[in-house]
Amino acid sequence: VQEYREALEGVLIKGKNGVHLLPELYSVPPEKVDEEYQHPHTVDRVPMGKLPHMWGQSLYILGNLMTEGFLAPGEIDPLNRRFSTVPKPDVVVQVSILAETEDIKAILKDNGIDAETIAEVYPIRVQPARILSHIYASL
Repeated sequence: VQEYREALEGVLIKGKNGVHLLPELYSVPPEKVDEEYQHPHTVDRVPMGKLPHMWGQSLYILGNLMTEGFLAPGEIDPLNRRFSTVPKPDVVVQVSILAETEDIKAILKDNGIDAETIAEVYPIRVQPARILSHIYASL
């Protein structure tokens, strides 16, 4: 895990307020393609696509929360009983998926996913994923 974390740290983009962002992909710059063909794996790649790439960013945050003990594997997949004996940390972050609107809830329902809207879970306060990254940075 540590080997992959260190490798990932080398390719993350530092965003506002020091939050690390994971781009969608990296690419050889067009002007360096010939050089890359002549000497494979020698040209520095540049970030491309979406920044952050939400799926990758989510996995990055979940992985860090798990590695640092704020989230146990069983809290992500409660049916995974192997991890039920993992001690709970003092601070626990629960991650769940909610539909932002009734329209999104309907789309999820059509695809076999039952979800609640943010309004339906009141009085629980729900923050968007970007806020979670700021909270994580503070932790």
